[in-house]
Amino acid sequence: LSAVSVNSSLFTVPPWKNPYLLAGVAAPFALHLMVVQVPSFAQVFSLTTLTKRDWKKVLACSLPILLLEEILKAIGRNVERHADAASIAAHQAPAEEAAVA
Repeated sequence: LSAVSVNSSLFTVPPWKNPYLLAGVAAPFALHLMVVQVPSFAQVFSLTTLTKRDWKKVLACSLPILLLEEILKAIGRNVERHADAASIAAHQAPAEEAAVA
């Protein structure tokens, strides 16, 4: 879900801003849960249900990825902001020199 926006944080752009992405994440997640949690499907695929301990492991592995994505987005926004400021300054300098001359 952190892909809702390339630059904006997941905390500033809610997931429902991109319903296609939301559906694209929800549908496979629901299918995955069904295969793992419904005994008849789990038996067909030779799976067992996840315990609370297993879910904690899943969260422990997935949360750092989300945090890393948010950090990378923040760095990208900062770099972009500085590049924009430098570009504006570069465009203003020739105009100021022409006004002085």
